[in-house]
Amino acid sequence: LGGFVLALGDRTAFLVFGLAAWGASPWLAATGAAIGGVVLAGLAAAMGEAVWRALPLRALSAGAGVAFLTAGTVSALQALRLI
Repeated sequence: LGGFVLALGDRTAFLVFGLAAWGASPWLAATGAAIGGVVLAGLAAAMGEAVWRALPLRALSAGAGVAFLTAGTVSALQALRLI
């Protein structure tokens, strides 16, 4: 569980910093990231270790990777003013 959360933290922090730099209100990006972290910690505490072990972490990680690649591609295309 700890490794999964820490691995997501790097990508999430990178995305939050990008949104904060790109958006008009960096405080909204920080607030959203803080709320997301609290929700994730609350879910982890409520579900317990046994449920976390039953989750398909490889599929979740792949899904998160696809989401981050999509967000990065859209950001790059917007930066180049192609969309």
